Amino acid sequence: MKWTNILLPAIGVFFLQLFLVELLSIRGIRPDFLLIFILYMSVARGSFIGIIMGFILGLLSDFAGTGTSFGLSPLTYVLSGYLSGFLSKRYERMIPTYFHLTWIGIVLIHFLIFSYIQYQVLFNIDLLSWIQQWLLVSAYTLGFIWILQYIFPLVRHE
Repeated sequence: MKWTNILLPAIGVFFLQLFLVELLSIRGIRPDFLLIFILYMSVARGSFIGIIMGFILGLLSDFAGTGTSFGLSPLTYVLSGYLSGFLSKRYERMIPTYFHLTWIGIVLIHFLIFSYIQYQVLFNIDLLSWIQQWLLVSAYTLGFIWILQYIFPLVRHE
Protein backbone atom coordinates (compact mmCIF):
# COMPACT_ATOMS: atom_id res chain seq x y z
CA MET A 1 0.00 0.00 0.00
CA LYS A 2 1.42 3.33 -1.05
CA TRP A 3 0.52 6.27 1.14
CA THR A 4 0.62 8.58 -1.87
CA ASN A 5 -2.34 6.66 -3.32
CA ILE A 6 -4.31 7.65 -0.24
CA LEU A 7 -2.92 11.07 0.71
CA LEU A 8 -3.06 12.72 -2.73
CA PRO A 9 -6.77 11.98 -3.23
CA ALA A 10 -7.38 13.02 0.40
CA ILE A 11 -5.75 16.40 -0.24
CA GLY A 12 -7.77 16.75 -3.45
CA VAL A 13 -11.02 16.02 -1.63
CA PHE A 14 -10.04 18.45 1.11
CA PHE A 15 -9.58 21.27 -1.42
CA LEU A 16 -12.82 20.24 -3.11
CA GLN A 17 -14.56 20.56 0.26
CA LEU A 18 -12.84 23.84 1.00
CA PHE A 19 -13.58 25.61 -2.28
CA LEU A 20 -16.62 23.95 -3.86
CA VAL A 21 -18.88 23.38 -0.87
CA GLU A 22 -19.98 27.02 -0.64
CA LEU A 23 -21.28 26.86 -4.20
CA LEU A 24 -23.36 23.81 -3.29
CA SER A 25 -24.64 25.26 -0.03
CA ILE A 26 -28.42 25.47 0.32
CA ARG A 27 -29.56 27.64 3.24
CA GLY A 28 -26.39 26.87 5.13
CA ILE A 29 -26.64 23.12 4.58
CA ARG A 30 -23.51 21.79 2.94
CA PRO A 31 -22.52 18.36 1.65
CA ASP A 32 -19.64 16.70 3.46
CA PHE A 33 -17.22 15.38 0.85
CA LEU A 34 -14.65 14.55 3.52
CA LEU A 35 -17.08 12.14 5.18
CA ILE A 36 -17.80 10.52 1.82
CA PHE A 37 -14.07 10.07 1.18
CA ILE A 38 -13.51 8.61 4.65
CA LEU A 39 -16.44 6.24 4.18
CA TYR A 40 -15.07 5.02 0.85
CA MET A 41 -11.51 4.65 2.18
CA SER A 42 -12.64 2.79 5.30
CA VAL A 43 -14.82 0.34 3.43
CA ALA A 44 -12.07 -0.27 0.87
CA ARG A 45 -9.05 -0.40 3.20
CA GLY A 46 -10.25 -0.96 6.77
CA SER A 47 -10.61 0.83 10.07
CA PHE A 48 -6.98 1.85 10.51
CA ILE A 49 -6.93 3.88 7.29
CA GLY A 50 -10.36 5.29 8.16
CA ILE A 51 -9.16 6.45 11.56
CA ILE A 52 -5.97 8.00 10.19
CA MET A 53 -7.81 9.72 7.32
CA GLY A 54 -10.56 10.86 9.68
CA PHE A 55 -8.11 12.41 12.09
CA ILE A 56 -5.94 14.09 9.44
CA LEU A 57 -8.87 15.43 7.41
CA GLY A 58 -10.71 16.48 10.57
CA LEU A 59 -7.74 18.46 11.80
CA LEU A 60 -7.22 20.03 8.38
CA SER A 61 -10.89 20.94 8.30
CA ASP A 62 -10.72 22.55 11.73
CA PHE A 63 -7.49 24.41 10.94
CA ALA A 64 -9.03 25.71 7.71
CA GLY A 65 -11.79 27.29 9.76
CA THR A 66 -14.71 25.38 8.31
CA GLY A 67 -15.93 24.28 11.72
CA THR A 68 -16.93 26.37 14.71
CA SER A 69 -16.13 23.78 17.37
CA PHE A 70 -12.47 22.81 17.31
CA GLY A 71 -12.08 19.05 17.64
CA LEU A 72 -15.59 18.19 16.48
CA SER A 73 -14.54 17.24 12.96
CA PRO A 74 -11.71 14.89 13.99
CA LEU A 75 -14.01 13.27 16.56
CA THR A 76 -16.84 12.57 14.14
CA TYR A 77 -14.60 11.62 11.22
CA VAL A 78 -12.54 9.20 13.33
CA LEU A 79 -15.71 7.61 14.67
CA SER A 80 -17.14 7.29 11.16
CA GLY A 81 -13.88 5.86 9.80
CA TYR A 82 -13.66 3.37 12.64
CA LEU A 83 -17.24 2.18 12.31
CA SER A 84 -17.27 2.00 8.52
CA GLY A 85 -13.99 0.07 8.61
CA PHE A 86 -15.93 -2.86 10.03
CA LEU A 87 -17.69 -3.09 6.68
CA SER A 88 -14.40 -3.70 4.88
CA LYS A 89 -14.52 -7.01 2.98
CA ARG A 90 -17.88 -7.88 4.52
CA TYR A 91 -20.16 -7.25 1.56
CA GLU A 92 -20.06 -10.90 0.47
CA ARG A 93 -20.81 -12.14 4.00
CA MET A 94 -23.65 -9.72 4.75
CA ILE A 95 -27.06 -9.33 3.25
CA PRO A 96 -26.63 -6.38 0.85
CA THR A 97 -29.57 -4.54 2.38
CA TYR A 98 -27.99 -4.75 5.84
CA PHE A 99 -24.63 -3.66 4.44
CA HIS A 100 -26.11 -0.53 2.90
CA LEU A 101 -28.32 0.21 5.90
CA THR A 102 -25.24 -0.03 8.11
CA TRP A 103 -23.23 2.61 6.25
CA ILE A 104 -26.33 4.82 6.01
CA GLY A 105 -26.66 4.44 9.79
CA ILE A 106 -23.01 5.41 10.23
CA VAL A 107 -23.59 8.59 8.21
CA LEU A 108 -26.68 9.36 10.30
CA ILE A 109 -24.74 8.82 13.54
CA HIS A 110 -21.97 11.09 12.26
CA PHE A 111 -24.43 13.88 11.58
CA LEU A 112 -26.34 13.21 14.80
CA ILE A 113 -23.21 13.95 16.84
CA PHE A 114 -22.20 16.82 14.56
CA SER A 115 -25.68 18.40 14.65
CA TYR A 116 -26.08 17.99 18.39
CA ILE A 117 -22.90 19.97 19.06
CA GLN A 118 -23.12 22.38 16.12
CA TYR A 119 -26.79 23.26 16.60
CA GLN A 120 -27.02 22.86 20.37
CA VAL A 121 -28.94 26.10 20.85
CA LEU A 122 -31.53 24.95 18.34
CA PHE A 123 -31.70 21.58 20.14
CA ASN A 124 -32.50 23.35 23.41
CA ILE A 125 -35.04 25.76 21.90
CA ASP A 126 -36.90 23.72 19.28
CA LEU A 127 -36.34 19.97 19.08
CA LEU A 128 -38.42 19.53 15.93
CA SER A 129 -36.39 22.13 14.05
CA TRP A 130 -33.20 20.49 15.25
CA ILE A 131 -34.37 17.08 13.99
CA GLN A 132 -35.26 18.68 10.68
CA GLN A 133 -31.81 20.29 10.46
CA TRP A 134 -30.10 16.98 11.31
CA LEU A 135 -32.07 15.08 8.69
CA LEU A 136 -31.52 17.73 6.02
CA VAL A 137 -27.77 17.83 6.60
CA SER A 138 -27.66 14.03 6.52
CA ALA A 139 -29.85 13.76 3.44
CA TYR A 140 -27.74 16.22 1.45
CA THR A 141 -24.59 14.17 1.96
CA LEU A 142 -26.46 10.89 1.47
CA GLY A 143 -27.74 12.28 -1.84
CA PHE A 144 -24.18 12.82 -3.03
CA ILE A 145 -23.24 9.31 -1.91
CA TRP A 146 -26.23 7.94 -3.81
CA ILE A 147 -25.09 9.74 -6.96
CA LEU A 148 -21.52 8.52 -6.49
CA GLN A 149 -22.77 4.94 -6.15
CA TYR A 150 -23.55 4.96 -9.87
CA ILE A 151 -20.07 6.21 -10.80
CA PHE A 152 -17.88 4.65 -8.09
CA PRO A 153 -19.70 1.87 -6.22
CA LEU A 154 -18.88 1.65 -2.53
CA VAL A 155 -18.02 -2.02 -3.01
CA ARG A 156 -16.36 -3.12 -6.21
CA HIS A 157 -17.13 -6.66 -7.35
CA GLU A 158 -14.23 -8.51 -8.84
